[in-house]
Amino acid sequence: MDYSRKKVLGMSTISLSGVAGCLSSDETADSTGTDETSESSNSDADDDGILDANDDYPNDPDLSQKETKSDTRKIEEDEWIYYEFDFDGSGFIEYDFIVREGPEIDVIFMAESEYTYFTNESRFSYKSALSAFESAGTTVSGTVTEGSYRLILDNSNLGEASPPTNFSNDVVTVEFDLEIGR
Repeated sequence: MDYSRKKVLGMSTISLSGVAGCLSSDETADSTGTDETSESSNSDADDDGILDANDDYPNDPDLSQKETKSDTRKIEEDEWIYYEFDFDGSGFIEYDFIVREGPEIDVIFMAESEYTYFTNESRFSYKSALSAFESAGTTVSGTVTEGSYRLILDNSNLGEASPPTNFSNDVVTVEFDLEIGR
Protein backbone atom coordinates (compact mmCIF):
# COMPACT_ATOMS: atom_id res chain seq x y z
CA MET A 1 0.00 0.00 0.00
CA ASP A 2 1.20 3.49 -0.79
CA TYR A 3 1.79 5.17 2.58
CA SER A 4 1.52 8.66 1.09
CA ARG A 5 -2.16 8.08 0.24
CA LYS A 6 -3.16 7.36 3.81
CA LYS A 7 -4.57 10.29 5.64
CA VAL A 8 -6.64 10.92 8.68
CA LEU A 9 -9.70 12.86 7.58
CA GLY A 10 -10.61 14.44 10.81
CA MET A 11 -10.71 14.27 14.51
CA SER A 12 -13.36 15.15 17.03
CA THR A 13 -13.07 15.16 20.74
CA ILE A 14 -16.11 14.34 22.79
CA SER A 15 -15.85 16.24 26.05
CA LEU A 16 -16.99 14.18 28.96
CA SER A 17 -16.83 16.82 31.60
CA GLY A 18 -19.96 18.29 33.05
CA VAL A 19 -21.43 19.70 36.18
CA ALA A 20 -24.48 18.22 37.81
CA GLY A 21 -27.05 20.94 38.39
CA CYS A 22 -28.74 21.66 41.67
CA LEU A 23 -32.19 23.15 42.00
CA SER A 24 -32.41 26.52 43.69
CA SER A 25 -34.99 27.16 46.36
CA ASP A 26 -36.95 29.28 43.87
CA GLU A 27 -37.28 26.30 41.54
CA THR A 28 -38.49 23.86 44.19
CA ALA A 29 -41.08 25.90 46.06
CA ASP A 30 -43.88 28.27 45.13
CA SER A 31 -44.60 31.51 47.00
CA THR A 32 -46.48 29.66 49.76
CA GLY A 33 -43.54 27.39 50.42
CA THR A 34 -45.10 24.17 49.16
CA ASP A 35 -43.01 21.76 47.12
CA GLU A 36 -44.13 21.66 43.46
CA THR A 37 -41.64 19.05 42.27
CA SER A 38 -42.64 15.43 42.00
CA GLU A 39 -41.33 12.81 44.41
CA SER A 40 -39.14 11.29 41.67
CA SER A 41 -37.34 14.57 40.92
CA ASN A 42 -36.41 14.97 44.59
CA SER A 43 -35.26 11.38 44.90
CA ASP A 44 -31.95 9.77 44.10
CA ALA A 45 -32.99 6.21 43.22
CA ASP A 46 -29.49 5.10 42.23
CA ASP A 47 -27.84 6.79 45.25
CA ASP A 48 -25.16 8.52 43.15
CA GLY A 49 -25.58 11.94 44.73
CA ILE A 50 -27.47 13.42 41.77
CA LEU A 51 -31.23 13.99 41.92
CA ASP A 52 -33.05 11.84 39.37
CA ALA A 53 -34.45 14.95 37.64
CA ASN A 54 -30.86 15.93 36.77
CA ASP A 55 -29.58 12.39 36.15
CA ASP A 56 -29.50 11.06 32.57
CA TYR A 57 -29.20 7.53 34.01
CA PRO A 58 -31.44 7.53 37.15
CA ASN A 59 -31.24 3.73 37.57
CA ASP A 60 -27.46 3.37 37.20
CA PRO A 61 -25.25 4.43 40.11
CA ASP A 62 -22.13 4.50 37.89
CA LEU A 63 -23.51 6.90 35.26
CA SER A 64 -25.24 10.27 35.49
CA GLN A 65 -24.33 12.38 32.44
CA LYS A 66 -24.96 11.69 28.76
CA GLU A 67 -23.51 13.28 25.64
CA THR A 68 -24.77 12.52 22.14
CA LYS A 69 -23.57 13.23 18.63
CA SER A 70 -25.10 12.52 15.22
CA ASP A 71 -23.27 13.09 11.97
CA THR A 72 -22.94 12.07 8.32
CA ARG A 73 -19.40 11.89 6.97
CA LYS A 74 -17.70 11.04 3.70
CA ILE A 75 -14.52 9.01 4.10
CA GLU A 76 -12.17 8.77 1.14
CA GLU A 77 -10.59 5.45 0.22
CA ASP A 78 -7.48 4.66 2.30
CA GLU A 79 -8.55 7.14 4.98
CA TRP A 80 -10.28 7.08 8.33
CA ILE A 81 -11.79 9.41 10.88
CA TYR A 82 -11.71 9.05 14.64
CA TYR A 83 -13.25 10.37 17.82
CA GLU A 84 -11.36 10.62 21.10
CA PHE A 85 -12.82 9.89 24.54
CA ASP A 86 -11.47 10.26 28.06
CA PHE A 87 -13.20 8.50 30.92
CA ASP A 88 -12.30 9.47 34.50
CA GLY A 89 -14.06 6.34 35.76
CA SER A 90 -16.22 3.61 34.30
CA GLY A 91 -18.44 4.71 31.43
CA PHE A 92 -20.77 3.66 28.66
CA ILE A 93 -20.61 3.99 24.88
CA GLU A 94 -23.21 3.20 22.25
CA TYR A 95 -23.00 3.88 18.55
CA ASP A 96 -25.18 3.08 15.59
CA PHE A 97 -23.96 3.50 12.03
CA ILE A 98 -25.07 2.76 8.50
CA VAL A 99 -23.07 3.01 5.27
CA ARG A 100 -25.32 4.90 2.85
CA GLU A 101 -22.91 4.66 -0.07
CA GLY A 102 -19.69 2.77 -0.72
CA PRO A 103 -18.07 -0.43 0.54
CA GLU A 104 -18.26 -1.90 4.04
CA ILE A 105 -16.06 -0.33 6.72
CA ASP A 106 -14.44 -1.24 10.02
CA VAL A 107 -15.38 0.59 13.21
CA ILE A 108 -12.63 -0.01 15.74
CA PHE A 109 -12.67 0.95 19.43
CA MET A 110 -9.18 0.98 20.96
CA ALA A 111 -7.15 2.41 23.79
CA GLU A 112 -5.36 5.62 22.87
CA SER A 113 -2.02 3.86 23.34
CA GLU A 114 -2.79 1.47 20.45
CA TYR A 115 -3.46 4.18 17.86
CA THR A 116 0.22 4.56 16.88
CA TYR A 117 0.39 0.83 16.12
CA PHE A 118 -2.74 1.15 13.97
CA THR A 119 -1.33 4.06 11.93
CA ASN A 120 2.02 2.28 11.48
CA GLU A 121 0.28 -0.83 10.12
CA SER A 122 1.57 -2.87 13.04
CA ARG A 123 -0.42 -5.35 15.08
CA PHE A 124 -2.79 -3.44 17.34
CA SER A 125 -5.11 -4.34 20.18
CA TYR A 126 -8.76 -3.30 20.22
CA LYS A 127 -11.92 -3.84 22.25
CA SER A 128 -13.70 -6.54 20.23
CA ALA A 129 -17.04 -6.13 22.03
CA LEU A 130 -17.08 -2.45 21.01
CA SER A 131 -15.83 -2.87 17.43
CA ALA A 132 -17.57 -3.83 14.17
CA PHE A 133 -15.58 -5.25 11.27
CA GLU A 134 -16.57 -5.57 7.61
CA SER A 135 -19.94 -3.99 8.22
CA ALA A 136 -22.38 -1.75 6.39
CA GLY A 137 -24.11 -0.91 9.66
CA THR A 138 -24.93 -2.09 13.14
CA THR A 139 -25.51 -0.97 16.73
CA VAL A 140 -22.81 -1.57 19.33
CA SER A 141 -22.88 -0.75 23.03
CA GLY A 142 -21.01 -1.58 26.19
CA THR A 143 -19.17 -0.35 29.24
CA VAL A 144 -15.62 0.90 29.40
CA THR A 145 -13.11 1.33 32.17
CA GLU A 146 -11.20 4.47 33.06
CA GLY A 147 -8.85 5.62 30.30
CA SER A 148 -8.41 7.35 26.94
CA TYR A 149 -9.87 5.77 23.80
CA ARG A 150 -10.41 6.28 20.08
CA LEU A 151 -13.33 5.18 17.95
CA ILE A 152 -12.10 4.82 14.36
CA LEU A 153 -14.31 4.67 11.25
CA ASP A 154 -11.94 3.08 8.77
CA ASN A 155 -12.17 2.99 4.96
CA SER A 156 -8.66 1.58 4.47
CA ASN A 157 -7.23 -1.91 4.53
CA LEU A 158 -5.75 -1.53 8.03
CA GLY A 159 -8.62 -3.53 9.56
CA GLU A 160 -10.55 -6.44 8.06
CA ALA A 161 -12.60 -4.57 5.46
CA SER A 162 -10.72 -3.32 2.42
CA PRO A 163 -11.84 -0.93 -0.29
CA PRO A 164 -12.15 -2.58 -3.70
CA THR A 165 -8.99 -2.73 -5.80
CA ASN A 166 -10.66 -1.16 -8.83
CA PHE A 167 -8.30 1.84 -9.25
CA SER A 168 -11.19 4.11 -8.30
CA ASN A 169 -11.62 6.27 -5.20
CA ASP A 170 -14.33 4.36 -3.31
CA VAL A 171 -15.69 7.03 -0.99
CA VAL A 172 -17.91 5.87 1.87
CA THR A 173 -20.84 7.94 3.10
CA VAL A 174 -21.65 6.89 6.66
CA GLU A 175 -24.32 8.12 9.06
CA PHE A 176 -23.82 7.55 12.77
CA ASP A 177 -25.27 8.28 16.18
CA LEU A 178 -23.08 8.21 19.24
CA GLU A 179 -23.93 8.23 22.97
CA ILE A 180 -21.36 8.58 25.73
CA GLY A 181 -22.33 8.10 29.36
CA ARG A 182 -20.34 8.70 32.49
